[in-house]
Amino acid sequence: MENTARLFNCARCRRQVAICSHCDRGNIDCGPNCSQQARRESMKAAGGRYQHSRRGRFDRVLSQSDLPKVERPHRASLLDPFLPFVVETLKKSMICLCDSPDWGDGF
Repeated sequence: MENTARLFNCARCRRQVAICSHCDRGNIDCGPNCSQQARRESMKAAGGRYQHSRRGRFDRVLSQSDLPKVERPHRASLLDPFLPFVVETLKKSMICLCDSPDWGDGF
């Protein structure tokens, strides 16, 4: 089979890069330095977006205040009443490749 290459521009530094089809995993950065720097920039931007959201502002005010931390209440899933039915359906329809007949007891 013929080995081909893909040309692309690095998403961070805009340098043109060629990568062979064997090594191509959907890369968008030219190497580890650019990908790590892009990750840091992405995380910093996400943190900024969070800080400007309603919940981020609220959490920041609470963390800077002297108030004690309060746990947020656990919300029950809408599926909770249906879980027994779902488990039974899975037990009936699951094709298990292991030898254990009681695989469903872990639910």
